[in-house]
Amino acid sequence: GVIPYRRQKRVGQYLMELMLQASVERNVRLVQLEVIVGNEPAHNLFLKLGFEPTRELLIIRRPPGAPDPIPAYDEFTPQEVPEGDIPHMLEGREVDPSWVEENSSLLNAGSLRGFHLEVPDGRSGWVIFQRTPFQLTHFVISGGIDADIARILLYHIHKAYPMQDTKTENLPENHRMWPIFQEAGYFEVFRRTEMFLYLR
Repeated sequence: GVIPYRRQKRVGQYLMELMLQASVERNVRLVQLEVIVGNEPAHNLFLKLGFEPTRELLIIRRPPGAPDPIPAYDEFTPQEVPEGDIPHMLEGREVDPSWVEENSSLLNAGSLRGFHLEVPDGRSGWVIFQRTPFQLTHFVISGGIDADIARILLYHIHKAYPMQDTKTENLPENHRMWPIFQEAGYFEVFRRTEMFLYLR
């Protein structure tokens, strides 16, 4: 970012060009970034430098508060995922996360928790997330999860942590779980455009 009184003086372009030159010197193959939708000066600068838009990503939030009781969901009791199992479980996630949600980023961030549920008919799934003192964030849902399993897991997470504000970043706008998040009380805060530049 460029502080306001330094803007419109090509400082951003200069910094980006330095960064890209350093990337070339280090044999970097891909540079990626996100720009907030509506930030046209930055978006136009990145286009000028050769970045190409790849997709739009949602930043979504759910305010604190216990969910309304759903007796059918209360019939199930998800199990907490042992901390040592989390890295292995993340390997079975849906593919193509943004860099913020890549496994290495999540594991480096720490404070990960998870709930796992298996129902009598054999369906199962899990949700991994980061828990900080005031917030739940970085939600990752198991690949191929049934929508009903996802609903039950989100319900129990918010029932277990009713006082936590919740935010998850960089959910693709067409992600099949977005309607499930909305049912659980999430709403869109803003969007980012993901952009890639291939250097070699």
